[in-house]
Amino acid sequence: MEKHGGIGLLVVDVAVSTDKNGDFRRWHEELKGGSSEYSMERERDGRPPRERKTEYLILGVYAYFFTLDDLNKGVMEGWTDDDFQRTMRNANGERRKSKYRLKSREIPDEHLLLVKNFNVDPEEFEEQFPGNT
Repeated sequence: MEKHGGIGLLVVDVAVSTDKNGDFRRWHEELKGGSSEYSMERERDGRPPRERKTEYLILGVYAYFFTLDDLNKGVMEGWTDDDFQRTMRNANGERRKSKYRLKSREIPDEHLLLVKNFNVDPEEFEEQFPGNT
């Protein structure tokens, strides 16, 4: 971030299908040779298994650019927060480092560099972002 004065992000908007009946989870567990120690610990703790995503449909890609000042301003304005995953754990049980979480629908337009639509009406953003779709 310091070297380039900020950070660029590509955000992919997707429609997701999830493993509703557990078939994908069972297949995945079999493929990898059984449950991991982390998964077994979750079960012992009474926590549900995470829901697995089985397929994605890319709807659009958005390119953003932020400086550290922008992100700090975003925390103050509420379109981002800087403590996402603070209470979560990694697979080895250690606490995760907190991360920024962006509220994509609330990010000010000044940070958006490009929009590319897939599988939707290509003119959907033309009025808001001329020449970027």
